[in-house]
Amino acid sequence: MTTSPKTNDSLLDKANAAFEQVVIKVIERARQTGTSIIVWEDGQVREISPDEMQVRTASTRKQ
Repeated sequence: MTTSPKTNDSLLDKANAAFEQVVIKVIERARQTGTSIIVWEDGQVREISPDEMQVRTASTRKQ
């Protein structure tokens, strides 16, 4: 069974939208609890403040 490119784009758009919603919730939860967000970046575990994560995700969405 093959799928059309339009279907794949739609699934990709849905996955990206879901991911963006989760990132927003993670940032909100980190702010509420006063904790950092832990990410894997450049082969290392890093702690990022909710404010920095929000800036990073906002700049990613603009690209």
